[in-house]
Amino acid sequence: MAVVSMFVAPQQASAQFLKQLGKAAENLGKSMLESATTPSNSTSSTSTSQQSTNKQSSSKGQSIVTGHPDFKIAIKRCAASGTTVVLDLVVTNVGDNDVESFEIYGSAYGNATKVYDNLGNVYENDIYTKIANKEYVRNASTIKLVSNLPTNLSIKIENVSTKATSFVLVEPHIYASAWGTKPGIVKLRNIPITREEE
Repeated sequence: MAVVSMFVAPQQASAQFLKQLGKAAENLGKSMLESATTPSNSTSSTSTSQQSTNKQSSSKGQSIVTGHPDFKIAIKRCAASGTTVVLDLVVTNVGDNDVESFEIYGSAYGNATKVYDNLGNVYENDIYTKIANKEYVRNASTIKLVSNLPTNLSIKIENVSTKATSFVLVEPHIYASAWGTKPGIVKLRNIPITREEE
């Protein structure tokens, strides 16, 4: 009898162990399946915020490329009166060092800021630029961009079609040797034009 109980007890313990192991594996499989198919709260909120951010940027469609991380541009307004449109910007040097020579050209001497409207028209003549409290000029407007000092910059485009509702692309003719910025690098896209009669 003692010999029989010696053989039966390990088999019962072994069966009990295998049964518990099976249940643990089943529970683990269920929880893994649930976590794979049901996003957690943090993942859900992140993906929702990313989707709303994408919708916001795609609904406006506006983008600004400056070509250097220390060079920031903000759009204040783009307003039309008749065939004249003024695009007001704020440029900021967010670097630690001043940029001694920052130049923007209107439309003089073959150096031209180029503007494309939503009708496919290209404007590269009759463009004037103004920095800070200076006057509008067709040739170069030059200034020192002091570190962390927002500076007003305005681009005036004349003879713009009164049917244009936005500038699809603005390529300011900018030189800033400290940043390696030259014409064709800075690009502003999808800027709506507001009109007095609106």
